[in-house]
Amino acid sequence: MTTEVNAFEQNIALNDKISSADELKELNKKIAYCENSISSCSAAIDPRRVGTFRYFWPFLTLSLVIGCGGILFIFMANFLDKARAADGVEPYNYPLGLIFLGLVAVFMILHIIGGLFARRKCDAFNSEMNRRDDEIRAQIRKYENHLAKLNLTKKEYLESCVSTSTPSVAERKEIPADLAAAITAKKDQIAANERAIAEYNSQIIRINTMPAALKRTSMYYFWPFLVTSLVSFNFIQSICFSFLYRFNIDIEYPLSYVIAAHGFILLHVFGGIFARKMRDRYNTAANEKCAARFAEASTVREDLTALEYQRKQLYEELRSLEESVQTT
Repeated sequence: MTTEVNAFEQNIALNDKISSADELKELNKKIAYCENSISSCSAAIDPRRVGTFRYFWPFLTLSLVIGCGGILFIFMANFLDKARAADGVEPYNYPLGLIFLGLVAVFMILHIIGGLFARRKCDAFNSEMNRRDDEIRAQIRKYENHLAKLNLTKKEYLESCVSTSTPSVAERKEIPADLAAAITAKKDQIAANERAIAEYNSQIIRINTMPAALKRTSMYYFWPFLVTSLVSFNFIQSICFSFLYRFNIDIEYPLSYVIAAHGFILLHVFGGIFARKMRDRYNTAANEKCAARFAEASTVREDLTALEYQRKQLYEELRSLEESVQTT
């Protein structure tokens, strides 16, 4: 241990990178800053991207309003014609087939134009998000390179604290009992300090190597609505056709498909709203877990800095005791 103390003192004098405990604390602050910056940048990367529905929903809403209004008008017109015919009055003879074709045409035009617009806006937004994430990843690589250099510098400094040298005179002299007891006690304190430092280093490694909290996409919650809409489409169409057939409308079959399509779309709309709400709630909790992990790493790093500073003081105190042995 005397050899280690002397070597520690010599390396402190010769080391051109870290010359004092203050500089060691400053180095630890820089390491902690790099680690927190890497963690913060990693948390800022958002793998989620917007879908076309974010920009398509106004067109979809308008098409649903027009579709439902057109279906209601067809029902009312058919009811009025049947009622007038029953009373012996000439019916209005609304062109229900033409109205239905116009309704389908408007519905398709709104979906086509809205789809093209939504796709263009979606691609532009996602491209910007990709560019932003690429910049963040480049910044993370810079922090990682700087962190590797800082850790190497610190490792060289800490290894110099326990490097070997030639035995000193204190090892060959007879030591008084009181000084020997003090030296032994100081060595025990140093050993306990080293164990604590090793434990804190293990904690930092454990925290840094913990897997990041996973995030979910809206599809994780949306797939039951998707399956339900696909399975129920024909079932709803059959029920609608059976119901419309009683009204003796000439377009029961295509109209039943239009009504089933509206149910299909509504399932997608409300399912998408529910899925995005649940996704945001889950991802917010995941971000909170990441923030708690970063805070824990900062606390452990501060405690480790205090222990490393205490280690330097213990070595200096041990050196003073051994110098007292040499002067006796």
